[in-house]
Formats: sequence, C-alpha cells, structure tokens
Amino acid sequence: MVQADVDAFNQRSGSVARYAIPAISPEHAVFSADPWIFGLGPNLEPEDPMAAVRAAECTAPDPVSAFICRRASLGHPNAAGARAYALAIEKALGSLGVI
Repeated sequence: MVQADVDAFNQRSGSVARYAIPAISPEHAVFSADPWIFGLGPNLEPEDPMAAVRAAECTAPDPVSAFICRRASLGHPNAAGARAYALAIEKALGSLGVI
C-alpha cells in the first residue's frame, strides 16, 4: 500500500521518492531476545543509553505526559535497528544510482 502511494506521488510530482523498508524481523522485535528496537526494562524504565539525558529535558506539565516523555525512545531503533534502516536507505538510493 505504501509503495503504491510513493508511486502515485512520484507520478504526480515528477519526483523520485523511494520507500525504504528496514529488515527488522520478528526475532528482533522490541521484547525479543535480540531486539533492534528500544524497549522498557522491568521497572518500566527506557533501555536506551540517552534515557537520563532525555529525562532531564522532560518538563511535561502533568505526570502522564512526563511518564510518556521519559520513555520516548520506546519503539524506536537502537544501534542495530539504525543499521537496518541505514541499509534499507542505501538500497533505495542504490536503485537510483546515487550510491
């Protein structure tokens, strides 16, 4: 479905947008043994190394927003996931002859 939208956009705009799909399979899902996506630890604390820095910047006006802000990395790629995204982007750019 998304590829069809990208194709329609390219046709209407004359652009050469590409759809990059990272190869993050179920065995690398958030709560798997080898996650490529940040999850939460047993105390619902974020597992990413920048969590303390982000928590210091969270100035949410209420407890619920603060809880969410401090866990903003949940579901985002960790270093391994970022590599998967980079490879997908390289592949998409390669199809254009850019790299």
